[in-house]
Amino acid sequence: HYLIKQGLRTQCSIIANTGQCWSTHHFACLIGYGASAVCPYLALAHIRKWHASAKGNVKADGQTAEKCQENFRIAIIDGLKKIMSKMGISALESYRGAQIFQCIGLDSSVVDVAFKGTPITMGALTFADIANESMLFHRKAFPELEEGEASKKLEFAGWFKYMKSKGEFHMNNPDMARALHKAVRENSPMSYEEYRRQIFD
Repeated sequence: HYLIKQGLRTQCSIIANTGQCWSTHHFACLIGYGASAVCPYLALAHIRKWHASAKGNVKADGQTAEKCQENFRIAIIDGLKKIMSKMGISALESYRGAQIFQCIGLDSSVVDVAFKGTPITMGALTFADIANESMLFHRKAFPELEEGEASKKLEFAGWFKYMKSKGEFHMNNPDMARALHKAVRENSPMSYEEYRRQIFD
């Protein structure tokens, strides 16, 4: 929005060189907010590291590291096409900078600065909260900076996959699914109340 206000947006391209982009959704958001290109350097480096490991080498089934990276790129492009088709958009240029999102979990003070014009469904994190979360990830990635011992693997946060008793809470979890199935199968008000209780707890 700064570039738009300055009348410079059409005269430049935004290239996102980031380590925090590995899923199709991340790419879709960056492009949807105006990025002309995205370089997910950490995801590509991780693929190379995975390929060099014994497990990765077996799963790669004779493919080179470059081919594995190309597979990742193709998967991301296919995922973007799927997202765009659901919106009825057939050209990337129509999607880039369109801001066809709703914001969940960011405070209006953040949205007004970073995502101006995006509707807020439910506010939450402020800039201070985002900074604290970023520092938490940084401390886990580089504990040696604080005289800790570096771990070989970062903790799995459970953002995409439900993890019992650890990671981020998922509303769509196995307990909730069991309660819903039971309520539907038994057609019982008591089972439905138990399902409702789990939703609101």
